[in-house]
Amino acid sequence: MTFRPTFNDDLVYAKTFLEIGTKPEFEIYELGHVSYVKWLMEENLVKLPVHLQFVFGPMVGWMTPSVKHLVLIHDEAKEVLGEENFTWSVAAGGRFQIPITSTAMAMGAQNVRIRTRGFCLCWQRGHSQGIRRSGQDDQKRGKGDEPGAGHLG
Repeated sequence: MTFRPTFNDDLVYAKTFLEIGTKPEFEIYELGHVSYVKWLMEENLVKLPVHLQFVFGPMVGWMTPSVKHLVLIHDEAKEVLGEENFTWSVAAGGRFQIPITSTAMAMGAQNVRIRTRGFCLCWQRGHSQGIRRSGQDDQKRGKGDEPGAGHLG
């Protein structure tokens, strides 16, 4: 069984992003994804620096949420991509949100995202942001509970 997006889908997306000047965010769920981004860089299919979102959570196929794994995947990105070639942020699910995002902030992450039912806190280095209610307010604007609803910015 092949899941979407396929490898060919990714190539179409990468070429389209370059054509229209859009910078994608690469969600990194495990170490192998870093090497995939490196390949895209080598093929000149992405603009530098790339943006990585390290994603941790209690889902099958995701890296187990821990400070150890955050440090591991960040070190892998520095070694494989070169520290000057990427920016990064982190998202974690459930009870792992606070320890993972707090550690990421201390490590120099450019962004972190914490989302709980009805609220989203997004932090960006160098910007003062707060908490705002998502859900009902977003539904009034036609945004519902789609991903990103309630993000600050």
